Amino acid sequence: AVADATAADAMAGEGAAAQESALANAMALKEEANAKFQLKQYSDAITLYNKAISVVGNQPTFYNNRAAAHFMLRNYRACEADCSLALQLDPTYHKAHTRRARAMCELGEFQEAAASLSTAVELQPTDELAIELARVNSLRSRLDE
Repeated sequence: AVADATAADAMAGEGAAAQESALANAMALKEEANAKFQLKQYSDAITLYNKAISVVGNQPTFYNNRAAAHFMLRNYRACEADCSLALQLDPTYHKAHTRRARAMCELGEFQEAAASLSTAVELQPTDELAIELARVNSLRSRLDE
């Protein structure tokens, strides 16, 4: 019984080490992707974010960063989808709410954009977000006329 417990402890330790190693690898891929993004090499950045996500799929920043690259390539549906994935992992991630709202605006879906921005303002009240929300609401009301 003691040998079984020791073996189980060793396996648990190996599992934790493997998880740490995978996270370190994924973070390195994310940093590479961020560098490509800074160089405006958005497709290359997306490829690297994809690799990071395939290694560790539970990091909302990976999805949100990939969403940013999609946005820059005007892939607004893909941007919105990645923001939604990030928000499934962390519903309080205000940057994902904000980016999702911007994608929804580009798609002409102002009601959805306003809802996302309202949540972002609640989570991170800033003048910039409040102004952006007011602009979206103004667009919505003009389109509703």
